[in-house]
Amino acid sequence: MDLIVCLDDDDGMKFNHRRQSRDQKVINDILNNLEGQKLYSDEESRILFPKNRLDIVYVSDLTDIEGYFFAESTSNIPEEKNIDNLIIYKWNRRYPSDEKFPIPYHEWKMISSVEFVGKSHEKITKEIYKRS
Repeated sequence: MDLIVCLDDDDGMKFNHRRQSRDQKVINDILNNLEGQKLYSDEESRILFPKNRLDIVYVSDLTDIEGYFFAESTSNIPEEKNIDNLIIYKWNRRYPSDEKFPIPYHEWKMISSVEFVGKSHEKITKEIYKRS
């Protein structure tokens, strides 16, 4: 499984109990890079995706996932051993986060990093890590 998350510079996942992932360009980037695989999320996260693309966004409880999983909360993070690749969208800012990403991804191998302009942030960095 490939896990997709959005983090601030302190690895925060939630900001004042709100999602950090509401940027339409991030959502479009996720959808445009699925490579024909399914995208899973929980019901709350599914509403971020355009209605005309919901046919490829499935709700799951983290069991038997093949493809991508989009998580916005620590309660939705699969066990590290079940993650092959980690796709992180970083806001390049620090927020007073309520939840921190629990996986020590800095120990993984970064295989790509690219910056782009988001709708809500001037610079978003997309990093892809492979479990070592």
